[in-house]
Amino acid sequence: MSAQDLADMILPRLNDSTDVLRARLSSSGLEVRCELGHYVTRVFALRAWISLFDEGEEGDVEIMIEITNRIDGFSVTIGIYRESGRILDEISPVEYPGEFTQSVSTEVMDEFDALIERGYGLIVSEIAGASGDHSGTQ
Repeated sequence: MSAQDLADMILPRLNDSTDVLRARLSSSGLEVRCELGHYVTRVFALRAWISLFDEGEEGDVEIMIEITNRIDGFSVTIGIYRESGRILDEISPVEYPGEFTQSVSTEVMDEFDALIERGYGLIVSEIAGASGDHSGTQ
C-alpha cells in the first residue's frame, strides 16, 4: 500500500474529526484555530495530526496518529500532546498484522475520536488555562 493510499483513508476522517472538535470547542466558548498536518518518512507510514493553536508556554495542543510500518504489518499510536513534548493522554500502541484496510482505518479513527471524547475536558482546560479567554470577550 502506498503512502497516498494510506493518507486517502485517514485524512478525510481526520478532517471530519477536526470539524466536530472545532464546533464543540466553539460551543464551549473557545474559538481556537485548528490546523491539520501530515507527512511520511521512512519510519512513519503516516503521521497525521490536528494542531490546536495556543500561545501558552508549552505551545500548541496536538492530537496525533502515528502509523509505523512493521515487517508483518504496522503499529498505530494515538495521543494528545503539548508542543513542548508533554504527553496529555495516549493510547498504548496497537499492532496490526497484514494490510492496512478500510476496516482497519475505520477502527483506528474510531479510537482517535474516542480519545478526543475522553480527553475533551483536558483539552479545554489546557487551552483555557494556558491562554485565558479565547472567546474574544473578556
